[in-house]
Amino acid sequence: IDSSNVKYWGVDLTEANKESYVDMSKYDFAIIRCNFGEKTSDAKYKDKKVEHWVSECNKHGKPFGLYCYDYAYDADGAKLEAVYALELAEQYKPTLGIWFDMEDADAWKKKNGLLTKEHCLEMCKTFCKYVKEKGWYTGVYSSTWWFDNWLTDLGDYDKWVAQWDANDGNYNSDTSNRGTIHQYTSIDKATGIGLDKNAMYVDFDHYKSKIVEKPQNETENVQKDESNESGVKKLNVLISTLINLLKKLLSIFGKSGD
Repeated sequence: IDSSNVKYWGVDLTEANKESYVDMSKYDFAIIRCNFGEKTSDAKYKDKKVEHWVSECNKHGKPFGLYCYDYAYDADGAKLEAVYALELAEQYKPTLGIWFDMEDADAWKKKNGLLTKEHCLEMCKTFCKYVKEKGWYTGVYSSTWWFDNWLTDLGDYDKWVAQWDANDGNYNSDTSNRGTIHQYTSIDKATGIGLDKNAMYVDFDHYKSKIVEKPQNETENVQKDESNESGVKKLNVLISTLINLLKKLLSIFGKSGD
């Protein structure tokens, strides 16, 4: 299939990927799982290799995004997942967005009676809404079937589409009319090992987060406002002191200070 509209080739990575099997110098970008579920006191739901894969991307100068695998029971849980993902994003500084992985690979949703269109759509919207409000680029990862049948009302949120077709390691289909990233296989053709590979249809700047500039600008503005307010207060105190001093001087000479 014609791949001329693919701008970059990348991978998505988790603790399941063996470090020796993935050479980030061969790829343009990565999307890394940062958490699955919300934060707990023992950090149980943080991906064990997120720091390693972030380090590998930084070492080779490759941009990366982060994603959260969903294990939320309800909207409150999805929001907590988003809070945790943002906490990790603040630490690792992704430039390709924060994504929400909506699937049921281990049948957890089915076992807990949560595998319904209404539930899954609500989790996606809750997560993405919170992340977007905090200034980050966001979108949803899922398969073409899920997008066509269950996640049909996501609004403007981007889509990272999983469509493997023959799943032979080759790029066999174009999903650019659906979203900006296409997970086209779970096999590395050269080695035969399991490795999720992705095609990106847009430039990296497409995912630029407002959060990169916003906090700095907001901090500068706050500092300026606080500085101006402090200056006015100091001036008022100085004027008041001078007036009181003048009144005392005038009273010494028997004149009114009014």
